[in-house]
Amino acid sequence: MSKEISWPAWFNNADETRSAVFEKANDVPNGWTSGAEKIKVNGKSEKKDKPAEKAEVDADGREWNEEIHVATKSKTKEGLWRLKPGASHPDPVVLDL
Repeated sequence: MSKEISWPAWFNNADETRSAVFEKANDVPNGWTSGAEKIKVNGKSEKKDKPAEKAEVDADGREWNEEIHVATKSKTKEGLWRLKPGASHPDPVVLDL
């Protein structure tokens, strides 16, 4: 329990099948972790303060877009996202470096 905890606090058991609110640190069973450190996302446990992943971009600085790019997220030899048939890229993105 490295972070400052405000009591009462929510805790989860080791396999996250049970959770409970405890009034003070001495009440928390061994192996239980603070519920504030983890959240459930689509049924999977993740760290709450996990850094956001940077989106992959192509050679023109474009992020993959499911509306115009193929689902395989493959790129051309020029490093551009492959387009769906009939789709076209918008104007190139200008990156501030």
